[in-house]
Parts: sequence; C-alpha cells; structure tokens
Amino acid sequence: MVRYILHAALLVSSFYLFYKLFLEKETFFRLNRGLLAGCIVLAFGLPALTIPSGWSLWNETPSLSLAVIENSRSTPETAGAEAETGLQAAPLENPAGPSARTSIPTERVRPEGIEGSLSGTVMAEPAQSVSAPARKPLIRFSALQILTFIYLAGLAVFGLNFFVQLGLLMYMRISRPAIRDGRYRIVELGENQSPYSFWNNIFINPARYDWDTFNQILQHEKIHVAQRHSLDILLAELMVIIQWFNPFAWMYRKAVENNLEFLTDDSMLATGAHKQTYQMSLLKVCAPQLPLNLTTNYNQSILKRRIVMMNSKKSSVGSGWKYFILVPLVGLSVLTLNAVRTTAQPAPVPDTELTVPELPAIPPVKFEKLRLEDVTPAPFAEKSGEWRAWTKDGELCLEIGSGSNGSRWHNWVISDCYPKSAFTGLTPGAAEFKMIREAGTMVFTGKFDGNEGEGKFSFTESSEFRSYLAQEGFTGLEDETMLHLFLADINKAWFAYLKQNGYTRISDEELRAAAIHGVTLPYLKEALPAFQAAGLKGLDLRDLIQFQIHDVTPAYVREMKDLGYKDFSAEEIVEASIHDVNPEYIRSLKAAGYGNLPMETLVQFSIHDVNADYVKALDDAGFRKLTPEEIVQFSIHDVNADFIKGLKSAGMGDMSAEEVVQYAIHDVDPAFINSLKKAGFSDLTRDEIVQLAIHGVDTDYMNGLKAAGLQGLDVETITQFAIHDVDAEYIKALQQAGIKNLGTEEIVQFAIHDVDASFVKALQQSGITDLSDDDIVELAIHGVDADFVKDLRAAGFDKMSADEIAQLAIHDVDADYIKELRDLGLKLSLDEAVQASIHDIQPALIKDLQSLGYKNMGIDEVVQLGIHDVDGRYIRSLNDLGFKDIPVDLLVQCRIHDLSASDIREMRSKGKENLTLEQYLEQKLEHESDWYRSRKKQE
Repeated sequence: MVRYILHAALLVSSFYLFYKLFLEKETFFRLNRGLLAGCIVLAFGLPALTIPSGWSLWNETPSLSLAVIENSRSTPETAGAEAETGLQAAPLENPAGPSARTSIPTERVRPEGIEGSLSGTVMAEPAQSVSAPARKPLIRFSALQILTFIYLAGLAVFGLNFFVQLGLLMYMRISRPAIRDGRYRIVELGENQSPYSFWNNIFINPARYDWDTFNQILQHEKIHVAQRHSLDILLAELMVIIQWFNPFAWMYRKAVENNLEFLTDDSMLATGAHKQTYQMSLLKVCAPQLPLNLTTNYNQSILKRRIVMMNSKKSSVGSGWKYFILVPLVGLSVLTLNAVRTTAQPAPVPDTELTVPELPAIPPVKFEKLRLEDVTPAPFAEKSGEWRAWTKDGELCLEIGSGSNGSRWHNWVISDCYPKSAFTGLTPGAAEFKMIREAGTMVFTGKFDGNEGEGKFSFTESSEFRSYLAQEGFTGLEDETMLHLFLADINKAWFAYLKQNGYTRISDEELRAAAIHGVTLPYLKEALPAFQAAGLKGLDLRDLIQFQIHDVTPAYVREMKDLGYKDFSAEEIVEASIHDVNPEYIRSLKAAGYGNLPMETLVQFSIHDVNADYVKALDDAGFRKLTPEEIVQFSIHDVNADFIKGLKSAGMGDMSAEEVVQYAIHDVDPAFINSLKKAGFSDLTRDEIVQLAIHGVDTDYMNGLKAAGLQGLDVETITQFAIHDVDAEYIKALQQAGIKNLGTEEIVQFAIHDVDASFVKALQQSGITDLSDDDIVELAIHGVDADFVKDLRAAGFDKMSADEIAQLAIHDVDADYIKELRDLGLKLSLDEAVQASIHDIQPALIKDLQSLGYKNMGIDEVVQLGIHDVDGRYIRSLNDLGFKDIPVDLLVQCRIHDLSASDIREMRSKGKENLTLEQYLEQKLEHESDWYRSRKKQE
C-alpha cells in the first residue's frame, strides 16, 4: 500500500506542476477541466499497472528501500526473543566501532511483504560481531510502521470531515425553504454566507442582493449545476483525502476549483452577459463566512485572477501543442516507475482455472412416513368374476379376478390362502360353497377336480356391517373397499381392538390400505405387543401398514436392537428393510472394518451395492480406512479395484480418494493417460489431466492442432481451444481465408465471437480493405456482417474504415436509417449520422418539424432540437399563442429555461400582453426574484 500511495503522490505532484507551468494561463478552460479530472484518474490508476520486462527502461527492477534489512546474524538471546514476540528486536550498537565488523560477502535480498510497483533488491548489511551482556530486547516499531499509522490516522480524520460536510449539505437542503426552477432547486439561506451550489441545489440568501446581482448569481450557479461541476469537486476532494500529506494535492484541488470558476465565467459571457456588469457583481458579493469544500462558490478569493482571465485574449489553436507534452511524460512515468511483470500476461480471454470441480453430493436418504396415495394400489375388484383354487398345506388358496382365457387373467386378480374352515359347503367336487364374514358373503360356483377347481363367484356385502361402518364415521365407502374389507376379515372386533390400544381415529384411506396389505386382527394381536416390547412405541396405523408392506417383523426389530441400533424411528427401520439392511449384512461390514455405522449410512451402502467384498477389494488395491462417504462415492462412480490398479500402472502413483473419483467421473482411465504421454504431455498435473478430459481433449484433437501448424501448445491454451470449439478444421479454414499469422490468444478471441472462415471471406468480399485481425473481432463483437457493410456502400458510403463501421453499428446506424434521413433532405456524414442516432433523432421528428416550416435545417440544428426535447407539439403550443417562424436558437433557449405555453398564458393574464417571445423568456427568468420578494413581504 505504501508503494502505491507514494507512486500516486509522485504522479499527482507531476501533473500539477505540468498544469502550473504550461496550461494554467491558457483559456481552453473546458479542455483543462477534462485534463485535470483525467490526470487524477491516471494518478491512481497507473500505479496499479504492470508492464512487460522488455518495456522497462531499467536494467533491473528499480529499487526504493522501505525497510532496513536487519543483521544477517543474531545472538541466541535475540533470536529467542524474536521467536517469542513475533517482532524483530532492534540491533545493538557495536561498541567496537566499524573496525570490529566481520567482513562477509554481500548478497541481494528481496524484501518480503513489500507491496507496490517499485519493489526491488537491496544490499544486505554486513553482519556485526557484538560481545555485550545479554539483555531482554525491546519491542520497537519500525519507522515504516509509525508512518503508516500516522497516514491512516490522517486518512480517518479527513474522511470523517468529508462525510460531516456532506451531512451538513443534506441537512441544509432538507431544513431550509426552497423552490424548484426546472432542474434547479434554489435553497434560501439565512446566514451571511456566499452563494454556492452542490449537485442541483443552489444555496443563496436573496435578501442580501438587488435584483440584477441576484439574477447574475443565479445564472452563474446554474452553469455550475448544468455542467455538473460537483463531480470535479468530489473527485478532487477524494484525492485530497487519500493524499492529505501531499501539499501538491491541496494545490491541485485549488487548481480544479479555479479552473471551474474560469469556465463558468467564460460560459456566462458566452450567454450574452455584459462583461463589466458581471465583473461588478463579483466585486459586490463579499461575505466573510466561507462555504463548505464540497461546493462550487460564487465568492472566491481569486477575483482579480478571474477578472484578468475574462479580459485576457483567447488562446490560439497553435498553443494546443502544449497538451501533447503530457503523453510522453505519462509514457515515461510508466516505463520508469511501474512494476515489471516477470511473466507474460494472458490475453484478455476468459481464464481457464485448472481446478478440479467439486464432487457431486451424495443424495441423502429420506426417512419419510408413508403417504397412502403413494402405496401401490391393489387391483380393482368387482363384485363378481371368476375363481381358481388349489389346496396347499391344508389351506385353500384362491385366485379371484375379472376373468381369464385359461392361463392369464384379465384386468385384475387377487390371491390369498385361507383355512378350509373359513368356507361353508366346501366338499370334494362341490358345485357351490360360500365364505361368510361380517362384511358380507362370497358365493363360489363351479367344480373341483382333485385338488384344483375353478368357477365363478359373486360377492354380496352386509348391509348391517355397512351401517356399522357409517356409525363409526366411514360413509360412502366404495364397493371395491367393501370387498377388500371382506377378504381381510375386517370386522367389529378389529375396530374394538384398535380402540382398546388407542387407535380411535382412522381415515378411509388407512382403512382401505390396512385391508389391502393384510393388517388383520390376528396380525395386530401378534405384532403390536411385540413391537412395543421391542421398544417401538407410539406407532400409528400407517407405521403398521408400512411394516406389513415391507416385511418389518418384531424379530427383525429385535435383531437390529441387539446390534446396537436402539433409537431408530419407524421410518428408518422401514428404509432399512426396503434396502435389505439385515443383521447378516451389518455383521459382514463390521468384520470388514466398518462397524457401528449410522442407519442412514447403512442404507446408503445398500442402495449403492457396497458390501463387505467390495470394501475388502478396495483395501487390497491400497485404499484402506476410507470414510463411508468416500466408499459411497467410489461405488456411485463405478470405482473398483481393477480401475485403481490400472491408474497406478499408468504412473498415477499415490492418489487421494477424491482424485480417483474425479478420474472416474471424467473417464480418465489408463488408456487416456498413456495417450497423453505419447502426445508429449508426460509432466501434466492431475488437475490438468482432468481438465483435458472434461473438455474432450484426446490425442486425435491434439494431433489435429499440430497438423494445422500449432506446435508446442501448453495445456491451458489447448483447454481454451477445446472450450471454445477451436479444432484443426476451424484453424485450417481461417488460414485458407488469409488469416495465417494468428497467435493463440487471437484464435480464442475469434472463436469467442463466432468469427469463422465464412465470416472473414464475406467481410473481405464486402469491399473493406486493409482489414486487420483486431478489426475483424471488433466488427463481430458489434454484430457487423457483410450484408451490413454492403447496405452502407449502397447508401453511398464507399470509403469506410473498420472503426467507422463499428461506430455505426454501436449506435444502431444502418443503411435504412441513413436513407430515411437523406430522403428528408438531410445531407449527413458518417459522424453526423452517429450523432443523430446517439440523440435519438428519428425521421418522424424531422417530418413533424418540416411540416411546421423548418425545412432547410442542417443536421446540427436538428440534433440541438432533439437534445432539448423541442418537438412539434412544443412548437405548435407556441404557434397557437401567435409566435410564428421562431428561430431554432430561440426555441432551444426557451426549452432550456422551461418556458411553456402555460407560462405565457399566465403572464398574459397578469397584464403582460403583446410581448415578444424573447421578452416572455426574460420574464420567466425574473420569476424567482418575484417569489423571493413576495416571501420577504410576507415575513
């Protein structure tokens, strides 16, 4: 920071002296204003630049010592103190004098931690041999540290002063009475202060001045506001805050203020103010109280100089050569003072950071409660259909459905096994038998042939049971649900048992799901106490339904508890069961070194096929003690032992788990690595290998670039090429189009802006001569193609440079726009066309103006009218009041001062009739004075 501040101080001082010696007495006030502001920007911008070493005028990096290189050797005592305190002890004086010094070779030492552009080399002091009694070293601040503290304190003081002034201005703006005069806000002061302005606010005490002086002051301050002089003042004030220690900065700020006053005086005289009258008003305005630094002030202590400058002869154009002296001076300062860049800077193209992207996150396991709408619905059941049956282990197993063609059922089928005692009339060869339950009766007709039978069935629900369900709150159940209640034998005892165990609120969806998935009364009587005994308390009916769906049994829960999983939720045990996380799986992982894993990790392992054999294979491949997350990443991206061994055989050596996963993600395998080595890239970093793989760079791609003449490319350049689709065909096509000497950065620029061979050929054929590579890129950036150029040539612009064409495109000037303006009689050059477009001059405006009699205007006049919003509507409003053939200059002046038709009507209503438009404009300018006078009378 210190280097930067001193470098900036040197530039500020130099720029001020240049202005003082060469430009202060010149009357090019507007040019001086731009130069003074621009030099402030340069003073703080140039020190941040670095230049190639070949540009510097110094053989070595210039040296400006800001630190003292301490003794190269120290006593053990001082070394220990330094290590303890973190600060270097001051060297002891050598009592023996110079003769006691030991001669050692000097060496170049680069100070560490010195910032800025002038850092260089200093010579190390010879070491001293000191024989003095050991003493505790004192901690001291260096001179550089002390100066830094002083600078920061001054910066804080002046910065605070800046904000205090700004706050005072805002307070006066809000608290004092004011009127609005167009874009200006006039604030009334009550103190004995000089008039001043800030931004669009003019602060003045009207009671102190007669009308003529008051009007002169207002016009003066309005020029300050209109030309935005506050920006210059703020810029100079910020410079002074940063450079508060630099006396030239304070003089520079004064020069900025003085030049703004010279410029305002010159503008006042240009508007027609009488020179002697105006100068007399300056002499009249003398107030002892000074205004704030952030304002532009009417009363100045340089009245004599201002009057001299107003009376002096205008500077001739021939004296403008002085301004060009600044160019070589700035260049010389850059070549002598700016830091030297020791390595070549990359071209201004998007940086390719050769960093490995982060690994994708592992999807988390979601332990969520069952949503009944997500449960796979049972096949639709009807009250009648066909049945098949067979006996098995003393039970009758039934399939009922909507019909079959012998071996396949149509639409739906339900199957289950029941004890034979559940049926009435079931005998060998029976033609009809029944199943009677509280929910209804199912009648089976058909026959048995041995142990198998088939036939038709019909179901009749129990009206009594439906009435019972309605009493329990289940109204409007579908016939399908009644059939499922029948098959699961859901009865009054089922409801009573649930109520007895606290399940008093059951929804229609829960009732249907319980019947479909076999949450029967026998299941409840066996499972519910067992689950509670195993520690799963507070289960709701949905939990029991999930358990039944996913085979979560009390025995499974007990085994998981015995393995140490005691605090899992119903949702977690269901997920574990779904993904086959069983005791045997957990024990095998524990034997492989992964015991006591959280339930979520176990589920992750199972989801991604991580088992004990996979873990052991990774151990054998050299990846032992991986974290569970790393193992899951390996499995997700198909990293196995063979893949790892192949990478090692390709020379990758020791790899981290993250590196291996990155290789797998981006298809970096042994074949890819070996192909890069054969192409000459044997010393690539691992990140570079991944970057090449990410962007599809293989040996065919690199060989193609070599065949196109691009030899010795580095990895970053090749990556840039791949990112922007630069391949051998692209380069060869450009070469055939005559673009043969492009550098790698220029090739990337071409590709970024979609410049290909067809684009280049089309531009060449459009007639543009001497087309440089930079011109081609610039035209592409601004959307200029061959058709755009051809249309302009057809419009009569035959000799155009690439820069001129680009300017036209930037400002949306095309052949159609130019033709429309020319058809209206305007003869305009390229620059004039650009100006017209900048100020949004449209053909409709010109047509409107011509219809009002303004037919022979030049483009400059049209632009002036457009800038100040003088349109047909405004002119007609004045025509309606009797003002015809108003000169363009007068229209502009009226618009600048917001003279409207309503203003004129108001003045006429007060008796001011038969005045010229110029006289009404003068009356408008006197309006604020009338307001102040009336206000004073009221007070």
